[in-house]
Amino acid sequence: MQVAGWKVERLKVALCRTLNLQPGNLQRFLSGRRGDMVWNALVIVTVLLPLAGLAIDVPRYFALRSRLQIAADAGAEAAARAVDIRHYINTGETRLEPDRYAGEAAWAFDTAVTGLRARGYTANLDGIDLDEGADAVTTRASGTIRLRFAYNLIPPVTVRVTATSWYRMIRR
Repeated sequence: MQVAGWKVERLKVALCRTLNLQPGNLQRFLSGRRGDMVWNALVIVTVLLPLAGLAIDVPRYFALRSRLQIAADAGAEAAARAVDIRHYINTGETRLEPDRYAGEAAWAFDTAVTGLRARGYTANLDGIDLDEGADAVTTRASGTIRLRFAYNLIPPVTVRVTATSWYRMIRR
């Protein structure tokens, strides 16, 4: 019989060496009161520590996601405010200033995520998409978070968000 790739006999020998027991006394140790601490430690290590890690990492994930969403919203709104007013006055059609809207979005995004970067998160503005047919600007952003509990075991988790803002001009 194997448990997680280990043969049971090898596990018994390793446990006997660790606890400084004779191999014949292992069954009595595990079933008697002396072995209670082993079972308690096993439960703590395999169940409670991972749950404690999740209790720390899950709120950090959601905090990153909400802050990234706020930053992506700010970037989309800033880009939508870069309407080319002269072009609108001359032609009556709305469009964004081509040289300005991307810079405005990047500035607003960077301003919104400075606190995240100071705390060790990574936050990137992945793209700004302009849909002139629908008069909309969409920003795509992503961020990564390293889980504190399983720092070396699990790769960083990537969070992706999008935000869309519509621009329009109203003639009075």
